[in-house]
Amino acid sequence: MAGKILSDRKVFFRINVDQGKHWGFGHFNRSSNLVEFFLKKKNFKVFLLLNDTKFTRKFFQKNTNKKLNIIYVKKKFSYDNIILNSKDIFIYDTLGKFKSNIFEKKRKIGFKIISLEDTTPTALNCDLVINSKVFLSKKNKKSKKIFNNTKFMVLNSYLKSYKKKTNQKIKNFTILISSGGSDFKNILIKLYKIIINISFIKILIIVGPGVKTNNEIMKIRNNNKTKIITKKTNLLKYYQSADLVISAGGTMMFEAMALGKIVVAYINYPHQKKIINFFEKKKCLIKLLHKQNTRKVSNFLKKIIANLKKDKNYYSQIQKNSQRYINLSGLDNTLNLIESRILKNSL
Repeated sequence: MAGKILSDRKVFFRINVDQGKHWGFGHFNRSSNLVEFFLKKKNFKVFLLLNDTKFTRKFFQKNTNKKLNIIYVKKKFSYDNIILNSKDIFIYDTLGKFKSNIFEKKRKIGFKIISLEDTTPTALNCDLVINSKVFLSKKNKKSKKIFNNTKFMVLNSYLKSYKKKTNQKIKNFTILISSGGSDFKNILIKLYKIIINISFIKILIIVGPGVKTNNEIMKIRNNNKTKIITKKTNLLKYYQSADLVISAGGTMMFEAMALGKIVVAYINYPHQKKIINFFEKKKCLIKLLHKQNTRKVSNFLKKIIANLKKDKNYYSQIQKNSQRYINLSGLDNTLNLIESRILKNSL
């Protein structure tokens, strides 16, 4: 975008997105739900500040609301190219991950800064910090501006339409597999090759937008046992039919937990290790040590499936525990916090 940007009131979302090598799609997913909130407000002009790569340009050309203004940020990007005023808002996911002179601008102009999932020292300089999970794995910062609680877990609003299955007998056991928005470690195909040999099951494989076209999972064809799901933004009906969810420790794991699904979680990014360990200790999920050999993983999953087939309520305590920590009110709780702490004080 050339020239200087001018508007009466602006909100800027700063996000990095790639195909999973450095940034999971949870960053984009979380922020996109907040973007929708500001798009509904008539007095705001909404901007996305995105890392400038071939992937981000291609992805956002296909998946962007026409009301959004996109600025592709290069390494030498300067905030001097934006005309700012004291009523503007910057929302970072996550500010501590960016090297920025934004606080120098803030001191001169007085706009507000919100940071999501941030336990770095920069969090103390923000007007509001909302942490739903990273505080579980890092040292907590004490401040009246920092809110640490799983009740602020931002999940897709469409999940509220979910209806729990009422039948107690499982006829066709269905496993949903996900690696998140991307699959740079090729875990999907590894899990598929293990699970396909388990009898009497159906498999749903969620292929995220960041999964590369040369990924081996893309060669799998739909049949009466396996369904590959691509280019879907609303996954509700797939959650609906799943009896077990195997997921990396990101957004889809939390969505499944909030819906009361039995979740077998594995580590895809280093930061997920402590988060998964935390919820395992709280007996909210089942941890999968996917680095074990194929036979051990297969036997591990077979045992879980056998328990569920024998008694659908076998892991009911895990379901209750997970919904105690993660529920579908996280988006509303987060928006209410932004309204009360930022918007009301900046009119």
